[in-house]
Amino acid sequence: MSIVDVINSLDKKRIKDFSNVENDLKKFLIDRLKNFLIDEGFGLDKLSSVISGENIHTKAFSEIKKSFIILDKILNSKTGQKFILNFKRIYNITKKIDFPASSIEIQQAKFKFKEEEQIHNFILKLNKQKEGNLLLDFDKNFKDLLKEFNFLVEQFFENVLVNDKDQSIKNNRIKLLINLKSHFNKTCNFEQVKV
Repeated sequence: MSIVDVINSLDKKRIKDFSNVENDLKKFLIDRLKNFLIDEGFGLDKLSSVISGENIHTKAFSEIKKSFIILDKILNSKTGQKFILNFKRIYNITKKIDFPASSIEIQQAKFKFKEEEQIHNFILKLNKQKEGNLLLDFDKNFKDLLKEFNFLVEQFFENVLVNDKDQSIKNNRIKLLINLKSHFNKTCNFEQVKV
């Protein structure tokens, strides 16, 4: 049962200020979950990365716990550790950029390098994946996605300068990175995880 399910089960007619109760209940349940997971031995960086996610209120508690277990698997592999480092590199470039959601569209005509096209194709591949939490399907397919992510990101940064002189090309490259980052942010905030 997710936090949203718990809240939806409340009798809203009997509660005068339901929005305050709803927010307080969400905060309380997430705080209890956090304390439970600390008692289970999960580190604060992992807790913050998963619990601070945008859609935490819609996830079932079992799904949240599974995310932690799979995050451990990622951190215990060289490919996963490399993924975290590459993700943080993208995060650091894009963290202060604030494009309106409507302007995140990538313009393929502005690509100057094959690495831009490769990242774009990878994003299209991710778009075809099951919506939601990529981590919950931690199998060979996801491990292959991490390897591909690492290879493409490393090639991109080796051969492409994000800060192009032409502002429209620079913005397009940043949008490409933001789009790539957003697919993995659905899972957790990897930038908060220590490697």
